[in-house]
Amino acid sequence: MRLLLLKTSSLGDLVHVLPALTDARRALPNLQADWVVEAEYAELPAWHPAVTRSLPVATRAWRRGRRLGGEHGPLRSLTALRRSDYDLVLDAQGLLKSAALAVLARGPRAGLKAPREPMARWGYQQLHAVNAHNAVDKNRQLFAAALGYPLPGRSADFGLGRHHPESSTLTFIHGSAWPAKRWPRRHWIELGRRACAAGFTVQLPAHSPEELAEARAIAAGLPRARVRASSDLSELRDQLASSSACVSVDSGPGQLAAALGVPVLMLFGATEPRRTGIHAAHVANLSARFLCTPCYRRSCRFPSQAACYDSIGAATAWHTLQALMNSRGSQRAA
Repeated sequence: MRLLLLKTSSLGDLVHVLPALTDARRALPNLQADWVVEAEYAELPAWHPAVTRSLPVATRAWRRGRRLGGEHGPLRSLTALRRSDYDLVLDAQGLLKSAALAVLARGPRAGLKAPREPMARWGYQQLHAVNAHNAVDKNRQLFAAALGYPLPGRSADFGLGRHHPESSTLTFIHGSAWPAKRWPRRHWIELGRRACAAGFTVQLPAHSPEELAEARAIAAGLPRARVRASSDLSELRDQLASSSACVSVDSGPGQLAAALGVPVLMLFGATEPRRTGIHAAHVANLSARFLCTPCYRRSCRFPSQAACYDSIGAATAWHTLQALMNSRGSQRAA
């Protein structure tokens, strides 16, 4: 069974599709999947045993008139896309751009009956309805329907192995492309001081210049902290996997940490765990309580920016994190 999967971005969305691939490989042991993905995330598909190869594209850059030639230019990418015949071309993204790529591929095309962009459905020959709210569950339902196997009753398996570190490092994932998802700096500093007082070292990964500046500002308020700039996904993965636990806003790196089996405390304000949270014994989801949460807005309408997050203080986060780590330790001992 040869599958072409279209799930191009972003990092959190890619993580959400991994359990569906695990389900599919168990149901169809001969499954070989090629994965069309944005070039900046091209490392991730190879981490899953069901994936034969990544097919990088750069649709974001193409729309801006950049990267039109070279390794990830449209001509080379689309040539690679059409090089093989597939038993099924599955668009799990549900956007016009991913549906267009599906049309260019060679094989019967399937997608969601109600995709994120409704016009995308006209690119599919097979339409599948799902009724789940959570992103992980939606993908698992879609794959089961499209590939013709019963939806498994087991919990989600991301296929990335298990996490068993013995370290005294906590990772704070503070960055997000949405300003409304960011926990205020003062809360990070207070939480970090509690962690340092308990003997932990705080690790602050950063990817963009903006994240790097914020990481340094948080670290400056802590007695024991390390700012860790990450240049690629493999480096970020290794940083996360070395942690005793992570505290994260609703972001791709936080989702990746949870997929690696790292205990994660996830902080939700503008979004909600019902849609994008990972529900597992090693993940605790804390939701802000405010008059407009969840708003699903990139920027907060209030002058304070993400005012809802004041309902999740550092004390609450620290007690929840301690309970999560203690529970994880008890499970391993058992």
